[in-house]
Amino acid sequence: MVFIHTNSFSQAFISAVLDLESDEIISNSLELIESAYKNRDAAGGLTDAPTLSSTECVPDFNQDLSNDISVSCNGEPTCEACFEKSFEKLNFYRRQLARLRCIYNNTKSFKDAAVAFGDNTSGIHAMAGIAWQKQRATIMKTFEGTKKTYDNKSTELLSGLQTTLRELNTCMYIAGENNWYTKSGFIYFEFMQERYKRTD
Repeated sequence: MVFIHTNSFSQAFISAVLDLESDEIISNSLELIESAYKNRDAAGGLTDAPTLSSTECVPDFNQDLSNDISVSCNGEPTCEACFEKSFEKLNFYRRQLARLRCIYNNTKSFKDAAVAFGDNTSGIHAMAGIAWQKQRATIMKTFEGTKKTYDNKSTELLSGLQTTLRELNTCMYIAGENNWYTKSGFIYFEFMQERYKRTD
């Protein structure tokens, strides 16, 4: 059996996940990649598998959210500071959730490609087939850990998002808008919950 090093995919993947500040998802995903690459027969065709570029998984949330919310502070510094802080935190959670999902989807695509290629080529030689079955089990087990990590991290980020929306509700109250979260904020939160729920 020939052991080979991970290619530029792993390096791009490391760069993509660093900002998430989640050592567990980095560890699980890199373990998955290394497992797939240990067997040359199982990984030789993965050069066509989806990979991360240096700009992938970096969502653009530079739009000024204040343009989407019809409320005015009338120049009141306390009110303006409240909105500025809330919008900054809201953008943070939106960005991290989008990055988390992108990273997870890329990891899943890589895993699927590795497993499919290994399944298709392991029958060439009996010994290769035996080695691949062991390697396949390792890959699948590692990806189960990645799924759990995604669930835990997305729950954490969504909780932060909900807290931020409630803080935004306070800003709305200062600006003269009562019960904003009850009327609008919860709808956005439920939308985000559904959007980032893992479906596999």
